[in-house]
Amino acid sequence: MHELSIAQAVVAICEEHAGGRRVERVDLAIEQVPVRLSCRDCGAENVVDWFPLVCGSCGGSHVDVVGGEELHVESLEVVNDESMVSGRR
Repeated sequence: MHELSIAQAVVAICEEHAGGRRVERVDLAIEQVPVRLSCRDCGAENVVDWFPLVCGSCGGSHVDVVGGEELHVESLEVVNDESMVSGRR
């Protein structure tokens, strides 16, 4: 996933879960998840470590990425509505 795409996805997740409140801080921790492929030729599903993305069972290149592109925001710190009204930050 490209860095800009990651940043845009984090912002979208934060906006969705903040419920209109201002996001105060986002901590980003990256955990590597193995890429999982599904082969269109033999139907096998396997994990790959590196390119090229080929089936580990038959060696075919007609594969779909079915895992390894996940993005999960662990926690958000948002400003309470009361602090926004009183002007505190």
